[in-house]
Amino acid sequence: MKRALWFLTIFTVVMSLFYLEPIYFPLTEATQSANPQPTDTLPNDSSNAITPLNYDKLTAAGFSVYINKPVSDLEKVFGKPINTQETGLGYTIGNYEDGIRDLFIEVNIKADLVQSIKVAGKSTDKIAPFDFGMSLSELTDITTLFFHFDFDYKEESFDIELTEEDQNYRPLIAFDNETFAILFFGQDHNELYAVDYLNKETLLRLMPYQINSENTLAYKLSDFSEEKWQEIANQNALRSKMLIAYLREQEGYDSYVSNLELQLAASQLIEALNENQIPLVTESSKKTWQSIIPEKENGPASLLTTDAFLLDNEELEKERVIIAAKPIIDPSFTIFWWYSDPYLHSRFISNENQRLEIAFAKESMIVLLEKEMQETDESETQ
Repeated sequence: MKRALWFLTIFTVVMSLFYLEPIYFPLTEATQSANPQPTDTLPNDSSNAITPLNYDKLTAAGFSVYINKPVSDLEKVFGKPINTQETGLGYTIGNYEDGIRDLFIEVNIKADLVQSIKVAGKSTDKIAPFDFGMSLSELTDITTLFFHFDFDYKEESFDIELTEEDQNYRPLIAFDNETFAILFFGQDHNELYAVDYLNKETLLRLMPYQINSENTLAYKLSDFSEEKWQEIANQNALRSKMLIAYLREQEGYDSYVSNLELQLAASQLIEALNENQIPLVTESSKKTWQSIIPEKENGPASLLTTDAFLLDNEELEKERVIIAAKPIIDPSFTIFWWYSDPYLHSRFISNENQRLEIAFAKESMIVLLEKEMQETDESETQ
């Protein structure tokens, strides 16, 4: 009898705890994440996505601590720039060296303040709080990834939304010092290869994501002479080719070569395109290019690729790939972005040996890729 009473007492206590548990121990966020709903991808609709005001902010670390600070703070650690360049778009560029790591470091400077720091490196390099070569899943061990970001800049509100592809290859991370970082993940192994630390102004001027606000920040072209713009164009082309060579090296590919013929073709094409003299296949292609008004547009560059152009037989025989884009507000950022795009990345890592040439005209850019001929051309240059 005593044993029966003891059993009933224990049974009553257990059942009470079982039914009271949902009241006194509600399902926590950690418990919810441990029991996710079956899904193949992260939701990206307004009914499921986290509200804009709820995004997390990481503690500022690494290069993010220099954003919005005097460039002299950065130079106390990295020294003077190895080269500098005017852009004609309201900021200057400086490249810096790391004494220990083989990093690509490019800094955007405006009024002696750091606006943006673009960094690329090898898979063994660490740039707090991230590691080059880390996977997207390893990034989620550091922070939650968000689709929506809502913030104020100069008393105006902005709402940014990322697509699923953005989330997988170009996620946006916020820091607690009111700065951001765009992380670039590769197509082949989905590993981190570059980061752009930037302030709100630079993010809004580049605006690589969908913006759900009427307010935008346009760029302004400097009132430079044609000779000065040509100097900037030459510097942009050289800088872009060097960055592509660096990224190809990280993936185990040789550098491209070029020759005078391809250089001339790129120069002629960018000039004709800007003067609306290049034959385009469709009216929509023409309107796309002509509708971009200087100093009025921002956001991701509009692209025209090979299919949009009417090529002559000689160009077809050489199987030339053409990429035309504008506005290019930041060439290095654009190349990082292209490298994370499945279509464009495949063009830059073709297993076939290819020639590369790039030309600029103010905010317009032409990229020519060409299969290398079997015969060695004496005019080829590295």
